[in-house]
Amino acid sequence: MSDTNSRALAQLHTGIDAALDEARRINADAAALAKSMQALHGGEWRIQVYHQVGFCLVVQK
Repeated sequence: MSDTNSRALAQLHTGIDAALDEARRINADAAALAKSMQALHGGEWRIQVYHQVGFCLVVQK
């Protein structure tokens, strides 16, 4: 593999890792919001996160 290809692959992996970190953060933030909603309103709460379409739902069960 050429140096150019190796650098491009490394950059791609860095970008993927950053995107995964952000996705994990969004999931953790949604879970924290559900926990706060439960503390304030009671009941059980669920989350749905669809990263592909930019949709996040926090709703009482």
